[in-house]
Amino acid sequence: MADKGGTGIEDERDDCKEVGVSFALRSDNLVPEEITKTLGVRPSWAFRKGDRYKSVSGILEQPWGVWAVDSKDAVKSREPEAHAKYILDLLEPRADQIRRLIGGKDLHVSMRIWWETYGSTTGYSLKSETVRRLASLCQELNFTFIGTPCEEEQDEE
Repeated sequence: MADKGGTGIEDERDDCKEVGVSFALRSDNLVPEEITKTLGVRPSWAFRKGDRYKSVSGILEQPWGVWAVDSKDAVKSREPEAHAKYILDLLEPRADQIRRLIGGKDLHVSMRIWWETYGSTTGYSLKSETVRRLASLCQELNFTFIGTPCEEEQDEE
């Protein structure tokens, strides 16, 4: 096993296509610049409610404001623990500011772990302490699993 992400966490996930951890704030009244100033962190993406964007369905409007940071571009490892460590290192020093934001009445704060695999049956582990630390920075912890069966699995059907 080798530490491919510079995180001290060994990386040997040949079954993982893509992994990431994101932290997002969402609200009808969210002003991205205020969140950036409060946290002192540049978002991976941010927009206000009503901002227009192009989609495969045409031009749409954002249904709410969002401010988010993501580990995908910053961490090269395919181990979820390495991505979680990056987000924790970034946000834990700002935990007091985040908890004050969570106390706001119309702000939803979530953490998402994205796991995309080449197989239809696989999984990953996170240390219990890592899950506790992630959960302490949000109102909701989401897990997204996307499986893309490899050719051998498709041939068996």
